[in-house]
Amino acid sequence: VALPPPLPPEPASEPLAPEVAPGAVALPLPSPPEPAPEPPLLLLLGPLVVPAATPLAFHPEAPVLVVRVVTVAVTLVVVAVLVVDADVVVLVTVPVVLVLSVVVVVLDEVVMDVAVDVFVAVKEVDVVEVVELVVVAVEVEVVVVVLVFEVVLLVVVVVVLVRVVVVVLVVVVVMLVVVLLLLVLVVVVVVRLVVAVVLLTVVLLVLLVVVVVRLVVVVVLLVVVLVVLLVMVLVEVEVVVVEVEVVVLEVLVVVVLWVVVVVLVVVVVVVCNVRTMVLAELALPAPIPLMATT
Repeated sequence: VALPPPLPPEPASEPLAPEVAPGAVALPLPSPPEPAPEPPLLLLLGPLVVPAATPLAFHPEAPVLVVRVVTVAVTLVVVAVLVVDADVVVLVTVPVVLVLSVVVVVLDEVVMDVAVDVFVAVKEVDVVEVVELVVVAVEVEVVVVVLVFEVVLLVVVVVVLVRVVVVVLVVVVVMLVVVLLLLVLVVVVVVRLVVAVVLLTVVLLVLLVVVVVRLVVVVVLLVVVLVVLLVMVLVEVEVVVVEVEVVVLEVLVVVVLWVVVVVLVVVVVVVCNVRTMVLAELALPAPIPLMATT
């Protein structure tokens, strides 16, 4: 007889919550333990890390901080001097570098000598203290050298920036002066041209008026003389015979007509010439002459 196949395993059931009796109050679960308090914050001073709780006077790296403060003060003094006179770079930088180098060497030697003497004199000295002294000396030397290079670089940058600013200001001032001079020259030239054109126009108008007045006076005098001559001729011709008078009158009429024609032609030609000259000066197109239309 074939046996039935085995049943699959049942899934694991979740853990049951603790049963609470009716009418009872459920207690809160216990809170997790509080984390341990963090260490005090560190006071960062440049490349050095000093615990905030440690007094600065008793810290082994206090000389390094003193050297850094002094070097920053010297740097500020150098920058202030450079703002006044850039030629003091050599006179200030070289002595500062020499003095700091001597201080570094002397401090290094003194610390090393003291450490060796203490180590030899006291056999039970802590090796950690000696190592700390040596580390302080090395750190002082490194910091001083780095600060010397910073001072020199800062001095060079300040000098270069000051000179560049001065050159730029000089170029800008020169360009402004040139532009102002060009504007003044243009204004003067334009004013002179306007004055010259106005004066030329006034002179031409005055000349035109004078010429016209003179022509009118000459024409009037010519007409008066002709009239007087005509009257005299008529008075003298009265005693002549009728035939002579007719002939003389005809001759006089012909003469007068020719004179009038000649005078009119002269006047027209002169007026046309004067008008053409004025129009040519004013750059206007000249009109068609009157003689061409007649």
